[in-house]
Amino acid sequence: MKSVSLEHEMLSLVSKYSDWRIYPNDVSRCSALPSPRNFDGNEHDRNWVLFESLKEMEKSFVQIFMNECVSRNEDRGFEVNFFSAAADKLKIRVEPFGDYFAGRFIYSDPKNLDELDGVTSEVRDFIMSTSLSIKGGLVLMAGNAGTGKSVFAHAAMRHRLLQYGGHLVVAGDPPEQPVGDNGLNRVGKNGYVDVVDIGRIGFSAGLAKIMRSYPAGKKSYLLFNEIRMDSNAFDLVNIALNGQTVFSTIHASTADAALDRLVSWCIRSGLDIDLVRNMIAQSLFGITMHKYEMGNFKIFPNICNEETRKKIREGSMFPFQSSAPLKF
Repeated sequence: MKSVSLEHEMLSLVSKYSDWRIYPNDVSRCSALPSPRNFDGNEHDRNWVLFESLKEMEKSFVQIFMNECVSRNEDRGFEVNFFSAAADKLKIRVEPFGDYFAGRFIYSDPKNLDELDGVTSEVRDFIMSTSLSIKGGLVLMAGNAGTGKSVFAHAAMRHRLLQYGGHLVVAGDPPEQPVGDNGLNRVGKNGYVDVVDIGRIGFSAGLAKIMRSYPAGKKSYLLFNEIRMDSNAFDLVNIALNGQTVFSTIHASTADAALDRLVSWCIRSGLDIDLVRNMIAQSLFGITMHKYEMGNFKIFPNICNEETRKKIREGSMFPFQSSAPLKF
């Protein structure tokens, strides 16, 4: 994979931004958004920095980044990797949108669970449950965009591999955050990772291939980057019912909304709603709710107990207890 060399000072400056908007036909419209992890002020004051307000070295980076995006000539997402002589690295995930490119910072190296904000002892106990190794189950990481769902999902799976070992397949469209040590396939002594760009081979066919690729007699895990449609929603529920441990992210504002979205997508696959609710009640281990509030990342675990499963089967409107007070 091609990498672009930058001066150390330039890379350090631009690494403080989480998002970029690049307009090849009008450089004055380009802008950058400070990362919430590096922003000291009130979150409501975290605004886009327009090109004219960027430092000269940051403006030079915009031109380098723009040239790299244009030279790719791709209509699907891609990554641009930067590095400096000081061994610093910066990876930006890019989505082309006709006349502009949207860039989002992603980690170049695997993140460990204890490096993340919001990981309480309750959250750790939730995602490290031995029940997931024995019975399997579906774990959803829900939240709005930019709340750390994907980073948490990858770090959580990495932590499980370090402690329990096993074989993980990361399926994404395309894959983003690394899990393996040094970006490779091994995790500790007993963990192994395969990475699949499932968008290139098709979701349903790709998941079928993945299920046939697991080695015999090893704990198997699946990390699916994001549930986006009815077909892969039902596939993931079915895989979890078969005893696999499945982690996936989903966009939703509450745990209940994530559940409603999962149900609606499965129904669109042509299944009876009562059957869908029963399958989800059996397969869903729980949902972590991710929020970014007042400059802090917060995670709220919502585990599926017997009462919750009963409510899911009955179609109750609010099967999960609120994990945070409502604000009006």
